[in-house]
Amino acid sequence: MRARIGAFVAACLMVLLPTATAAQAAERAVAAPVAYACDIDYLTDPGGTQFGVRIGIDNPSNDYTINGWTLRFTLPAGQTALPASAYNVRITQVGQEVTGTDVGWNAQLLPLNTLWVGFQVVGPDYRVKPTAFWVNGNVCSVGLWTRA
Repeated sequence: MRARIGAFVAACLMVLLPTATAAQAAERAVAAPVAYACDIDYLTDPGGTQFGVRIGIDNPSNDYTINGWTLRFTLPAGQTALPASAYNVRITQVGQEVTGTDVGWNAQLLPLNTLWVGFQVVGPDYRVKPTAFWVNGNVCSVGLWTRA
């Protein structure tokens, strides 16, 4: 009798375990980041060794809302972001790598909208700019220009 119960339990586990694993995989797939397009506009206000930076994060999608965002880019050598000067973004910098995150109220970026963030940078030349940007791990197209 014990052998039959043991065999029955083992058979049930073999049937149930693959189902649980498939369900867990489906949950992880839903939670995976979504690939989408993003555009970046990078503007600098000319100055001496300290200058202002404004970054426009564009959501060019007609139907996808970005819910929560993290912006990443690398400042050129010699430039340092000043986190205390940031508006609409939390800024951290390690080496030349800069990470900007939403501040809660601006976490949602609706389709066909642009969110502007900004901060001050200390460095030798405002004309030297980052060349690549990522939002939530997605590479963004970049339009660079300097405001005169």
